[in-house]
Amino acid sequence: TTLTFHGFSGLDLVGILDFLTAFPGLTYAIFWCRSEIDAKMFSYLALQKVVLLVQRPPQILVKVLWRLELVETSFMMEVHSYADLFMWVVVLSLSLAGIHRVARL
Repeated sequence: TTLTFHGFSGLDLVGILDFLTAFPGLTYAIFWCRSEIDAKMFSYLALQKVVLLVQRPPQILVKVLWRLELVETSFMMEVHSYADLFMWVVVLSLSLAGIHRVARL
């Protein structure tokens, strides 16, 4: 069964990207649950800042362009998927690097 959303259907690049995004999200959740409180707080703050500064701006811009019918639905969905994946890569990199120890000093 394929789902259709504004003429966009099937499991293609966006579906694969969304599937790949689940792995860093799950890795982050496991890391967060097993971390000390300092690491948890740092990684959560990193998550907040990366979402606000890296992920959301391109998504909002493309959503506005999509509403104005300047970009197609498939392009909007690809940008959302790439932004989500990039956000998780940056957050995991910062969290797993142990930078919270340096920030505590």
